Formats: sequence, structure tokens, C-alpha cells
Amino acid sequence: MDELKDLKALREVANKERELAWRTYIQTLAALCEAFSACLAAECFLPPEGERRSWESLVDKAKPTLICMLPLFEEADTSADGTCAGRISPVDVYELGHRLGFELDWPAIASFFEQAPACPIEGMRFSEFSSLVLNVRGAQGQGAALAVKYSHRVFGFFDVDGGGSIDQQEMIDRLAKPLGFDYAAVDQLYLDICGVPRRTLTYAECKRYFERLADENEH
Repeated sequence: MDELKDLKALREVANKERELAWRTYIQTLAALCEAFSACLAAECFLPPEGERRSWESLVDKAKPTLICMLPLFEEADTSADGTCAGRISPVDVYELGHRLGFELDWPAIASFFEQAPACPIEGMRFSEFSSLVLNVRGAQGQGAALAVKYSHRVFGFFDVDGGGSIDQQEMIDRLAKPLGFDYAAVDQLYLDICGVPRRTLTYAECKRYFERLADENEH
């Protein structure tokens, strides 16, 4: 009986950690949306220099977020033949934006790179990429609010076929590599989002979930 209680407690911890990783992931996508929107509007998306967190500070205090962000960077960096350069190029940034529903023109992409100090246009390293995204104005402590703001784009990132709902396979295709999700993990995630077992997620359900997260952050 004690072992069963221990296993149940361990599963609850694992489920909680997976949901926290998912929350971090969607908030990272929302921060990218904020950056891309600013670039398209020819605006700076970073706060004043004195208010920005350094790479060293992020490594020290934001390791869980960096761990969730690394697979997103690696996916963007992976070429058609499966090789990685260790840097994301302007084309990689364009494709990442496209997956979030943005059609970034050259001035917008150039603006994204120009806001990374001393970053060559030929390629951005992970430290430069993550420092940009985690310093997006309004993202620090407000990632859930940004997820509400960009809920259509974040939802569309997972709704790969554009069918208006996210089925289990689409969610696994997006989360298996970055977060290690399998069918059981997706089942639990859908239960966390909807409150009842589901096989698909609608946009309305996802938006209500994002709004709930934003409300929790405010309180």
C-alpha cells in the first residue's frame, strides 16, 4: 500500500513537471510572437539596456526555461539533411516565424538579428537567441498574458494541418522531441487543459486555458 502511494505521488510530480514545461514552452512561443510582431512594425522589442538580463544571469536563474527553449532552437537549426550548424540563419528565423503564422520580410528578419549585440547576420548562437527571447519587453513574468494575446498563433503552431483542432498526433509531433511527451503525457495534458479526458483540443479550449494561466499569474 505504501508503495502504491509512493508511485501515485511520483506520477503526480511527473505530471506537474510536464505541465510546467508545457507552460514554459507556450510562453516562449508567445514571446517569439511578440518579438516578430515588433520586427514587422519596425520597433524595438527589448527593454532599455540596463533592464536586460545577461546570459550569465539566465544560466544562473532561468535553467528550466533554457532547457525548454533549447529544442526549439535545435529544431530551427536542423537542416534538411539532419545536420546542425550551432547557429540559426535568417532562413531559419523565417521558417520559425512561418510556423507561428508570420511572413517575415527581410527588414523584419534583419531587425531581429540587429537586436542581438555583436551577432553576425550569418547566424545566431543559442546564447544570443535565448537572451533575445527571454528579454522581450513584457515577457518577464507576463508570458501567460502574451500567450492570450497571441493565442491564435500559438494554437496554430500545434494545429499543423490547419483543421481547427489539435489532435493527439499533432501535439506529440510538436512536443515529443522538445519535452519528451508521449500519448500518456498528452492524455494528461488534455485533461489538465479541459478538466475531462479528450482526444482533441479546440481553439476555444486552449484560449480559456491560457486565460486561466494569466489569471493565476495576476493573483
